[in-house]
Amino acid sequence: MILYSILKCLFLLKLLSAVTCKSDKERFIDQNNAELIQVISTLQREVAELKVSQSKIVAMEAELKSLKSNAVSGGVTYVQWGRTSCPSNGTEFIYKGFMAGASEAETGGGANNLCLPEDPSFAGYVDGHHGGAHLFGTEIEIDDHVSRVLFGRTAFNQNIPCAVCRSPRISHVMIPSRAHCYSGWTEEYTGYLIASYPNKPQADFVCLAAGLEFVPNGTANDDDHVMRPVEVQCGAHRSLPCPPYVQGRELACVVCTR
Repeated sequence: MILYSILKCLFLLKLLSAVTCKSDKERFIDQNNAELIQVISTLQREVAELKVSQSKIVAMEAELKSLKSNAVSGGVTYVQWGRTSCPSNGTEFIYKGFMAGASEAETGGGANNLCLPEDPSFAGYVDGHHGGAHLFGTEIEIDDHVSRVLFGRTAFNQNIPCAVCRSPRISHVMIPSRAHCYSGWTEEYTGYLIASYPNKPQADFVCLAAGLEFVPNGTANDDDHVMRPVEVQCGAHRSLPCPPYVQGRELACVVCTR
């Protein structure tokens, strides 16, 4: 009986030990499963955040591409004075016409120069003179020798054409007293600076193309809107530094885009 009791106790101890070990193993597995679930949950959250970030990056890249496309498609327009065509450097021709402005014999009217298209279209109008401002075609007055040096031909009393052009580049500048663009800029055309005569009503300084063309049959001496080459005046007290500028010298000009 005593041996039986001892064996029974040993069996119960072994069974209890087995149950205890099994519980520890299950607790270990449960703990590992919980940690694994937490890791998976964290990874899923991070993947979701990455997807959101990637979507934002894609949207920002699309917006940047659109902005660049709009900037490029915008371009810039300018007038090439003295020509009926545009440069062949990707520049678009819009229209050609006639340079025009106010008469130098009048003190009123506009001070700027206009490029009038050769194919005008009119809206409402009343023919005749009713006290309005005046607009005339432009002619150039220039010494024959100076004309041949600057433009390679005599141009006295010739009427001046013009062309309006669009460059795909987005910035535009006319640089006076420069024959070439600065580094990084594209040359549209070069020429010489012209303006009205000193004792006549003022007009814009414009860059007249070196490859000067003329308006057909425009050689009459009308003396209406007249432009002349610009010459350096150092001034009595050198208000314009000479050198680098030179008294009496005609000024080149260049139109650049970027």
